[in-house]
Amino acid sequence: MRYSDAVAEVERSLLEWDLKDIRTVMKSEAKVGAFILASCLIDHAANFYSSEKGNRKKYEDFVRTFMKGYDAEDLYQSLRCALVHNYSEGSTKGSRYLLTDGEQAGKHHEPVGNKELLNLEHFVNDVEVAIRRYFERLKVEPELRRRCVGWFKTHPTLSLVKDASVRPGSFMPPPPTGTTTPVIISMQDSKERDA
Repeated sequence: MRYSDAVAEVERSLLEWDLKDIRTVMKSEAKVGAFILASCLIDHAANFYSSEKGNRKKYEDFVRTFMKGYDAEDLYQSLRCALVHNYSEGSTKGSRYLLTDGEQAGKHHEPVGNKELLNLEHFVNDVEVAIRRYFERLKVEPELRRRCVGWFKTHPTLSLVKDASVRPGSFMPPPPTGTTTPVIISMQDSKERDA
């Protein structure tokens, strides 16, 4: 597989599939689920971007580089880890954020006592902008492309197929909106991707 094909697959995965899932969840009442998915999307993008070792360092590196206005360490500990592992917010240092949507409680990043409001819609938009900035840099920085493709080869993106007779990992677009065609989620073997 050519570098350009691999990069296109990663971009499609992050900006179309992952982001579409988040926006779909945002429309429901599962607002905390949308915050969790957005935090996981930062993780997903960070693995393709960063040369750091360990998820925490990669996540924080991505946030520092592409999400100005956020405290990378706090976002990782108080939001990402607490939500993903404990379905809560906060760290050993205490609670940092108040989660809201639709600016019901105030403006995004607005201080409330010793906490900061995180508005769901603004947070997801900030994550999307960060990922788009990453892909802009990726176009002009060969080292970023090399890292992206290297991670992609060992950690392929998910693909949806319409039936089990299709080669695992082959991309088939989801069924048209309103249909109930079942899909199977699979990961393509990296050896097949390189063929």
